Amino acid sequence: MQENVAVVVEAAGIALAEGEYSQLLQAILYLGTQQAGDGFRNLFHNGQLDVWQRGTSFAGIGTTATYTADRWMVAGDSAGGTGVVTASRIAIPNPGAVPGNPNYSLRLAVTTTKSGTGCYLQQRVEDVGRTSGLKLTCSFFIAPGVLPTTGTVTVRQNFGSGGSADVTQSAAFTVSATGTKSLTFNIASVFGKTIGANSYLEVQIRFENTGTPTYDVTNLALEFGPYAGAYQRRPL
Repeated sequence: MQENVAVVVEAAGIALAEGEYSQLLQAILYLGTQQAGDGFRNLFHNGQLDVWQRGTSFAGIGTTATYTADRWMVAGDSAGGTGVVTASRIAIPNPGAVPGNPNYSLRLAVTTTKSGTGCYLQQRVEDVGRTSGLKLTCSFFIAPGVLPTTGTVTVRQNFGSGGSADVTQSAAFTVSATGTKSLTFNIASVFGKTIGANSYLEVQIRFENTGTPTYDVTNLALEFGPYAGAYQRRPL
């Protein structure tokens, strides 16, 4: 019996802890909601930054979100709108040291120091109704150039052309060591909303340290349920 419990808990990507009896319930809830509707648990595309069709380095990015790695937009956040961040592909020297064995990370390097300096990356998941009323967990592996690193994850429901006003929620985070960070959100129901063409759910990960820090990010995932499972690669 105990072996069967262990199999279920570990299949959900939860580290098994002796005596933590709630883990089985957590695993059942997680596995019951893990599919993204297309056989993949991860709603993000290119979460391990393998595909860079536009190039592998982008300097002078200002406050306008700019596509870098496929599917990922990056922007700086600074008074005056001056280009303040460089985004580039970085090969991970020892992929086996990172969960999921990624080959690359996205490096965000702040290059201009001003009041309010920061940077963010974001991705949009098509069809705002797809995640209506559900619990989602956003997770990512980060190797920051400065500790502690502070930031905010913002989830924005956009209801498309001619649709209802956006619905936004945010959660702050602090990173005290290299590793995986996860945050869970209760997504509002779209019941009663007007949904137009090209609606989406946008997830923005913002880093807010002052100065000119760097942030290496990989294993980006957005999953149904209250827990971040083992990283799942999906195609574009």
